[in-house]
Amino acid sequence: MKNKSLVIPENELIEMYIQGNNESLSLLYTKYWTLFKAVSGKYLCNEHDAEDLVHSVIEKLLLMPIDKRNKNFSGVKSVSSFFYTIIKNASLDQLRKKKINCVSIEFIDISEDDVLENKKLKYKKAGLSSSELFCLEEYLSGKKPQQISQETSRSVSTIKNTLHNAKQKILIYYKKKN
Repeated sequence: MKNKSLVIPENELIEMYIQGNNESLSLLYTKYWTLFKAVSGKYLCNEHDAEDLVHSVIEKLLLMPIDKRNKNFSGVKSVSSFFYTIIKNASLDQLRKKKINCVSIEFIDISEDDVLENKKLKYKKAGLSSSELFCLEEYLSGKKPQQISQETSRSVSTIKNTLHNAKQKILIYYKKKN
């Protein structure tokens, strides 16, 4: 089966998948398994969760209706970049869901205002600007960058950059702290 994927160009495999041929997705899955697992593992920091996430993403892709496949996969130029983005976004969504659940369980006896003030204090110690703090709070509350962009009248790319910078500052803060 591996020889088959080497013979058929990736763009043709995507076209075959769009037309309903799930075997072509299985060939891409075989070829990119290491990339999928590495990307998911980078975000989830747990090998088993990473594998489970990759399998659930592939399962969703296999069950996706043909009309939706055509909408989502038409015009894909780089197969590896496209799948990298899918796996990364699914990993981030899973992290966001876990974080919200953990926060609601962990602080059950503390008021929401106390939790918010505690988080703000930690984030300010990490050197976050008020703009970064606002975007991060909105993002952690479950809003997508597109929604934050509409609320703030800033471009989606600016919101994504602000979130990236905030996450980097927090990461550096906690690495220094430990």
